[in-house]
Amino acid sequence: ARLWAIAAQTRLGLDAEGKEQSLQADCLTGLYARSIAPEVPAGEPNSVLVTISPGDLDEGIQGFIAYGDALVDDTGSAFERTDALRTGVVEGLPGCERDYCDLS
Repeated sequence: ARLWAIAAQTRLGLDAEGKEQSLQADCLTGLYARSIAPEVPAGEPNSVLVTISPGDLDEGIQGFIAYGDALVDDTGSAFERTDALRTGVVEGLPGCERDYCDLS
């Protein structure tokens, strides 16, 4: 998903660097996760083949914590990265645009 996010940054013409670029990619990674696991329509619990559990997102966040300390200046803190990922998952593209990706 992170590689998809980096490709999306290129496609969208986003030219941020360092921490700003990393947080954009984290938000877009959350957007990707949201897009592959759409909400289950009411009354149709078996209609979606792919789901994401909270544990799946926890694994991504564990990576932020385990590998992020040495790179905080370049990537953001584990808290900042988790917030960016959450924004993408919960709010989708509007949240990423508002908080991380100025597309205007």
